Amino acid sequence: NEDIIWPEIVSLKLNMPLVNVGMGMFSNDKILDTILERYDYICEEDLVIISKTFFTRFDIPSKNEKYFITLSAGHINNPYMSTQHFINYTEDELNTLRNIAVIVDNKLTIERWNFRFDCIKRIIEDKGVKVLVWDVGETFSTYETIQDATDNKVNDGHWSYKGHKDFANYILNRLNNE
Repeated sequence: NEDIIWPEIVSLKLNMPLVNVGMGMFSNDKILDTILERYDYICEEDLVIISKTFFTRFDIPSKNEKYFITLSAGHINNPYMSTQHFINYTEDELNTLRNIAVIVDNKLTIERWNFRFDCIKRIIEDKGVKVLVWDVGETFSTYETIQDATDNKVNDGHWSYKGHKDFANYILNRLNNE
């Protein structure tokens, strides 16, 4: 089938079952939380593929403190996100969050997150598991997007099915070489 995304392609090529717990708009905080929540389910002989997201994404508790909201400067300025997640925030609070989103975009933040992902990778590998970590910031713009595939008719920067296929080949090549 041509209309599948990269985790499904990798799963089929390796003839391995797929458990995909990834979600769109995750922060690195939520990615590590998800790994820790699933840690006991990871078994020897598994293959774990972890994606680091943009380092400028971070979580704050919602106003009602019932869940976390993932933020970046782009999220706060997005009208859809503002009406959905930030309706109870004052303009001063939103400006503070915008400023924080800009401030966290630095080398120290990147080094901290790389250290954390390196540690979690070693912890999982100690279970006899192969782990591959990739960075969305280093690869995302490399592959064809929906916007590219539709000659700019659809304004969507996510990968097209061809982009997913090409990225799956990148992952499979990395697995063969590591």
